[in-house]
Amino acid sequence: MQTTTLRRAGIAAVATAALVVPLAQATGAERPPGARAPAVGETGRSIIHGQVVDSRTARPLDDVEVTALRVTKREETVAATDLSYASPDNEIDHGYFAMHVPAGTYAVVLARAGYRPTRVDVVKGRADRAGLGAPVELVALPRPSVTLSSTAGKGGLTVRAGRRVELVAQLGGRRGSIPTGLVSMALDGPGRGVAATTVLRRRDRGRLVAQLGRVRTPGRYDVDVDYAGDAAHRATSGTFTLRVVRKKG
Repeated sequence: MQTTTLRRAGIAAVATAALVVPLAQATGAERPPGARAPAVGETGRSIIHGQVVDSRTARPLDDVEVTALRVTKREETVAATDLSYASPDNEIDHGYFAMHVPAGTYAVVLARAGYRPTRVDVVKGRADRAGLGAPVELVALPRPSVTLSSTAGKGGLTVRAGRRVELVAQLGGRRGSIPTGLVSMALDGPGRGVAATTVLRRRDRGRLVAQLGRVRTPGRYDVDVDYAGDAAHRATSGTFTLRVVRKKG
């Protein structure tokens, strides 16, 4: 989990400007044009607010789960939660989040499927309305490659009618990483529909062998492979065509 630390600043524009440099240095990110965390406050309370973006594209991200954990010497407890959203009233089109909290030290955890969770440490004073200054960046997880082959021989994705169909899906992670987790394969075509689901473990090396029974009707069949993702890989899918040909003679 990535960790970024912010220290308490003053209020509104002065504090926001002071926080831009530390956060940008910690994340190595450039601030996207027009991105800003406006001063939205509530009398007598502090506010943790800002914007979350994709680290590669700088595209604002909605539906990010944002949790403010109150940090003490003994424990971390949930103080507030939010989902990032479009907030035109605050001049941020998308990716905005805001949580009213008492003064204190907080760990803000941002999580969304397909991205590495990110943690930002914040110290808020009483009635501190300053935003985080620069957008918080989430790093997208790599998407595995998906290939499909048949165990029937050299014919690739071609089998003869009446024979058992055994297909092999291979998921390849970047730089040798091994995808794990739920993966399913579904075959659909003339007179036949069947599916197989399993949980890949590290020992499977990203390989799923699916027994799909006998297919007796010639034709073209769609084979869908769907991978749900894990802590190190994004969800992905692939669609392939299986040809079932008539028997010889």
